[in-house]
Amino acid sequence: MNQKNGSICSFLAYPIQGKLDLLIQELNLIKGCDLVLSQNRDVVIVVTEAEDSDSEQTVRKNIENCSSLQCLAMVFGADYSVAKGA
Repeated sequence: MNQKNGSICSFLAYPIQGKLDLLIQELNLIKGCDLVLSQNRDVVIVVTEAEDSDSEQTVRKNIENCSSLQCLAMVFGADYSVAKGA
């Protein structure tokens, strides 16, 4: 992800109990997502980058539609196109 425009968000993705591996597989299929795995918790840190708000909504909906996802919590969001005055 080398873009300088658009938005970057990070989420904590909590799997349904016993479904962490499936959640990781599902998230890896979503374009625009980078994953960081927790070393001591059943949670995945998901970092997304999108060129515009429509793309951001699509990525977020794709994450929310993962069958193994129990809860998704946004922990950071920045819209760089607004910050640059675009």
